[in-house]
Amino acid sequence: MNSKRKFPLFFSDPVALVEGDTRSSYVTFPKNFKFASKTNSIPLAVTEFEIACLSYPIVFSSDENVAPVSIVGLRAEENLFIDEEYAWLSNTYVPAYVRKYPFILNQSESDDLLTLCVDSECLGDPGTGLPVFKDNNPNTEISAALDFCKNFRTAWHQTENFVSVLRDNNLLSEKRADVEISTGSKLSLGGFSLIDRDKFENLMNTDEGRARFNPSQIAAVYAHFFSLNNWQTLINLQSHKVTLLNEKEQ
Repeated sequence: MNSKRKFPLFFSDPVALVEGDTRSSYVTFPKNFKFASKTNSIPLAVTEFEIACLSYPIVFSSDENVAPVSIVGLRAEENLFIDEEYAWLSNTYVPAYVRKYPFILNQSESDDLLTLCVDSECLGDPGTGLPVFKDNNPNTEISAALDFCKNFRTAWHQTENFVSVLRDNNLLSEKRADVEISTGSKLSLGGFSLIDRDKFENLMNTDEGRARFNPSQIAAVYAHFFSLNNWQTLINLQSHKVTLLNEKEQ
């Protein structure tokens, strides 16, 4: 799993989009997924579980700020779902956290004011960037980005509530994955937790236990269980990548 960082994943220095601020008057959009290529896990909202479980193992970080993540690689700083041209692997779900980049909402410490920010790596100029404001109103693309970030924020509040229910019922158990790829190399991935299936199903066998979860949370738990079948997908992708690298070296 990835180590702690000063700014949120992918962001080098979020800058507020403020009308009249010449520094943030223009933004550029990423042309590919290079920004997401140096990570092996990506935050995932609980509302995404049922579609993301078709592509990735869904686990929970084991740090103090427990959060669900999709595992996209078996090695640190390696996303197996991004190819050499920085395109995302076709027919796989792209997490919302990736799709909202380079934008993020920042909440003021003094009040509840939310400000749309853009990563400093994507600040533009009149020759290359999109103007943030037009006729004193946010540009259409910027308004769409704001709406997307607001929706993600709402989904993340649901995610935090889901995690709280799991922790309150002592359902998260720290694990590690030890795998062997086709070349014989062995890899180990730690720093994550899974939902204890036996404990969860024991809760589901009682009216009191079932009452602790709403229907969407129960569906998310089973999506998590289903997603663990995708470890083999990661092993296959890692084996394929190693094979290609060996062929190039010959």
